[in-house]
Amino acid sequence: MTMEDIAQLRQELAESKSMLEAHENLIKTLNEDKEGLETKRTDLETRLTTLEMEYEELLDKTIAEEEEAFNRNTDIAETISELKVRSENVISQPYTSRTLLGH
Repeated sequence: MTMEDIAQLRQELAESKSMLEAHENLIKTLNEDKEGLETKRTDLETRLTTLEMEYEELLDKTIAEEEEAFNRNTDIAETISELKVRSENVISQPYTSRTLLGH
């Protein structure tokens, strides 16, 4: 082997070491990024689960409130209907009584 061959091999070795270091740094950076993304994913999944539970609770509450309002409105409608019937009965009673008495 000549001195030029040895010098060429040393240069190739230095370039290989440099490329190896660059790849190791890239792998390290990619692993750090991966860990950061996994942490972010876990946080987002937790947040999504929390938001889904809050949405379901709000939906249940809204449905319950609407059902309660409907029931109140139904009760009011029934009360109004009953009052109409009573009023009609009261109004028709004196008339019927007057008719029977001949007035």
